[in-house]
Amino acid sequence: MLLACISPLMAQDFKFDPAKGKAIPTYIAQITVMKGKVQKMSKGSTSDVQPGERFNKGDSIITNEKSFVKLLVVDDTILSLGPKSEINFEDFDFTEKTDRKIVYNFIKGQLTGHVKNKAKENDIVVKTKMASMGIRGTQILVNHESRGKVDISEFALLTGSAEVVDGKSTKYPLKKGDRVVFVQDNTNNKGASEQGSIPRERFNELNREDIDEEKDFRPFMKYFEPTDVAAESAIQPFFHSEPEFVSEVTAERSANSGAKKTDEKPGLKQNLKKLNEKLREYQKHK
Repeated sequence: MLLACISPLMAQDFKFDPAKGKAIPTYIAQITVMKGKVQKMSKGSTSDVQPGERFNKGDSIITNEKSFVKLLVVDDTILSLGPKSEINFEDFDFTEKTDRKIVYNFIKGQLTGHVKNKAKENDIVVKTKMASMGIRGTQILVNHESRGKVDISEFALLTGSAEVVDGKSTKYPLKKGDRVVFVQDNTNNKGASEQGSIPRERFNELNREDIDEEKDFRPFMKYFEPTDVAAESAIQPFFHSEPEFVSEVTAERSANSGAKKTDEKPGLKQNLKKLNEKLREYQKHK
């Protein structure tokens, strides 16, 4: 009787639960805010979308350059995707907002998420090619990118706590302000990780309290730069043979390296010098 009052278009996104006497959504999320060109990949076909578009299990969302999208998940979780990003709704089982199982396969780009209703352990998972984060109720930041032969995944928390697990089942517990970075060389499948904290100034910028999450986009975590870690870091050697990692931002840092910075980490100047030497060698033989 309830579904008879719902339009045929809406009815396909809900199922009636006689035991609970209510309609339960069968879709996972819908777009609330977007900018630029955003696409939906569903059952092998790709189409442009508009605000209000809904996504089901198996669907993917793809943002183009200079595009952004905000999604409201049926459990009240808010997800935002940055430019040139892609996420797949790999698995979904929903009974109610506090009883659900969702797996987000984050393929590339920048992601922020606010899981408002706490979940049971491993009921909500965000995974990349290299690791997965089990979420109960927190604000998350995730980046994943490939540069040259190296893949990089970053996980960080603005609030709450979570646990990240890599491909070898090593666990990395995170709390407010923590982040962990994974790198992997795809030519030999060797990898490394580094766990630490988001710099205080950057954390305050990311965790601003004046953001209206229903309307505004929370800032995305900046992509990893090889100069973000000290020369003795376990992940730093992965970039010495990859001069394409020396971005325009890093080049600017090099040009201004004479200016003393209070937040420089030990070994940063020496490491930057090595990176630039590699870049010059690379360009010479290119």
